[in-house]
Amino acid sequence: MGSFSRKLKRAPHAGTVNGLPSISAQIERFAQPLLEGLGVADESSIQGLGGLISLTWNMGGRPALPQDEQNVRSLLGMITGAAAGQADGEPTLDAASPVPDGEPVPPLSPEAEQLKQAQEVMTTELMAMVERRRTLFGDDRRGVGSCTLHRRGKKGIEIRATEGELPST
Repeated sequence: MGSFSRKLKRAPHAGTVNGLPSISAQIERFAQPLLEGLGVADESSIQGLGGLISLTWNMGGRPALPQDEQNVRSLLGMITGAAAGQADGEPTLDAASPVPDGEPVPPLSPEAEQLKQAQEVMTTELMAMVERRRTLFGDDRRGVGSCTLHRRGKKGIEIRATEGELPST
């Protein structure tokens, strides 16, 4: 991850409150599984991860709710719809138009099927991040107000997070 990680390893609790690392350092550790798979992603893709990292951190900071997975699916549907140029109000893949009883469900186009599969994989990955937060970082009661990522050099990614409130249940 670069010099930031090296400094963190040398003095992980320096200058922190209650013995916890800074929220940025904590988020860097938390997001490591997502960051490892980035490879040569472009800057806009990297920046877009900040919101997903904040979402999963904050969701994992409160007790599990039955609608958590559906909320992640809906968010991914909005993101992929916007990325595909879908106008506000248009149905997403998870909100297909109703089919009359007895009628066969029309097949998805190959592109739509591929997008649906990608959404399923991302939903699984993000829910794993929520569980990672609960299991490995459960003692950290801080929320994340914002999180930004920027590429630094060829391999490094800098994370800057600001502390915020955890969402109420």
